[in-house]
Amino acid sequence: MGKTLWGAAAMGLAMMGTLTAANAVPGNGADSPFVSKLPFNVPRFDKIKDSDYAPAFEFGMAQELAEIEVIANNPQPPTFENTIAAMERSGEFLGIVNQIFGGMTSANTNDALQALDGDIQPKLQEHADAVLLNPKLFARVQTLYDSRASLGLDSKADFLLEQTYKRFVRAGAKLKPEDQAKLRELNKEVAKLGAEFRDKLLAASKEGGVLVDDKADLKGLSDADIAAAATAA
Repeated sequence: MGKTLWGAAAMGLAMMGTLTAANAVPGNGADSPFVSKLPFNVPRFDKIKDSDYAPAFEFGMAQELAEIEVIANNPQPPTFENTIAAMERSGEFLGIVNQIFGGMTSANTNDALQALDGDIQPKLQEHADAVLLNPKLFARVQTLYDSRASLGLDSKADFLLEQTYKRFVRAGAKLKPEDQAKLRELNKEVAKLGAEFRDKLLAASKEGGVLVDDKADLKGLSDADIAAAATAA
């Protein structure tokens, strides 16, 4: 959950660790292409096939939900470590897959990846809602937030607790169940429309491209400008 929902993914690919949990991905085992042993844990893009993403996403979401259920149903009273820190550690494999997939669909997409993007985004939103609208989980977060002044947290931990609480509230954790149900449907629709918009934007960008096959048509540009344009193309 930390890398999927809380924005830690912004730390970049260099921060991704090797996950033993990823060994359980069906069909991948210890050779999972998403588990890297390269310097800085750089993804093994040469090993990742388009068909690897869907099962990896499904595994990652199921794994994180199982981790969240353990946290939410912990019989021990909530503490920063068994609730907030535990959530930060959850969903690590899903975060890695999502980072790699997002990078590929942004920089080197194709029809198969675009089709998967349209299918997976609503599922990822449903997954996020299943976590952020989990009443038992939010009750633990609420308890910690209400007593944060007496927890003796340092500034970083206190900030994380506050931001976690706000994330739940902004996601609808305090809404009535019937309103949460409506919100879930709206969120799925927004995710679906977002993927469709990206597809249309990409298609429009392709259609708006200018193809020049005669250098004479670039009269007035310097050789450096032409070379730069050729490289960019």
